[in-house]
Order: sequence, then structure tokens, then C-alpha cells
Amino acid sequence: MTADELSAEQEEHLVYVMLREQGGIDPIRLGPVIDLAALGLVNAAWRNTCVEDWHAGSRMHDGDMMRVNSHMTWRARQILRRWTAENGLAADGPLSALDGVSAQDIEWLAVRVYRWLVNPHRKLVTGITLADSPVMTCHSTKTMLSCGWEDSPSKPPTGAPSLAWHGPPRTERWPARTGGAIRAGLTWWIGC
Repeated sequence: MTADELSAEQEEHLVYVMLREQGGIDPIRLGPVIDLAALGLVNAAWRNTCVEDWHAGSRMHDGDMMRVNSHMTWRARQILRRWTAENGLAADGPLSALDGVSAQDIEWLAVRVYRWLVNPHRKLVTGITLADSPVMTCHSTKTMLSCGWEDSPSKPPTGAPSLAWHGPPRTERWPARTGGAIRAGLTWWIGC
């Protein structure tokens, strides 16, 4: 059986088991899932990109890589936690509270995270701006920046494919408490 053949209930159970047993978190509480989302976001959208090549090529020392990754994860966590508070969601509350969050609020979060990630004026913890860092030589970063840093937060970045903005079609099947809202909100940039 493939993931596409799972019922919504089976998929929810699978995510629950993975978060509890492999992620080591309480998958029914919002706070730990948000924290894990922050870590995953930085890992997928920053560290496991051309930044790793930059690090492997000695353009960033191990200590600086650790500092930048740690700081970015902390900052992503702040952004996500602030968003949950702004939407009346308690960190110690149930993950199912995401069921009541509108798609517009999820999209707003996605734009907020995107703009923070690719802001060329953002200072890294090492003291340089993203624009002045060697990461700007990476194709994926140039592509991300061309996706509309200056665009309005009320619409997808310029050039962002519809699938990338709205998430994979399966997202509509996912109950929010299994991470569907987070998945829909945080995976949209992959098409840029």
C-alpha cells in the first residue's frame, strides 16, 4: 500500500506514530509540533540546500554553520510561535486547534516565513547580510529571490507555481491536527 492509498484516518495514524516514535514529541500538542516544524523548515529550506555545499567547500567554518543553523531555527520557532499566538492558539493546546485556522492565515504565515528566509537584508548571526554571503552565489537562492521578495503578502510570490503556493493536492485530505495546515503552509516554496 502506498501513501496515496491510505485513508485519511490511516494517514493521520501514520503521522501520529512517526511523530511520537521517530520525532520523539507529543503529536497531539501544538507546541512540540510547531518546534519540530521550525527545525524541519530550516533544515529543508536552508541547511540542506547549496548552503551545505558552501560549508563543505570551506566557505563557512563548522562553528559558524552551527551558529547560523541554531540561530535560524530559534528565529523560525519565534515566527511560528508568534503566528500561533496571533491566531489565538496556545502552545500547550491541542494540535487539533489548527483545524480552525483559515487558509488565508496559513498563506500569510507562508509569506512571512518566505520573506524572512530570502530577505537579502537579513543579517546572519555571523554579522553579514544574506546578500553579502556566499550563499547568494547559489542558484536556488537566486531563484528564490526572483520569486518576488517585494510582492504583497496577500498573494503568492511572483513566479510561484500554484502547486507550490497551495501545497500538494493531497493536503486537502489531511486533517489539520496531523500537520496538514503546517504542511500546506510551509511546503509551498518548493516550486520556487
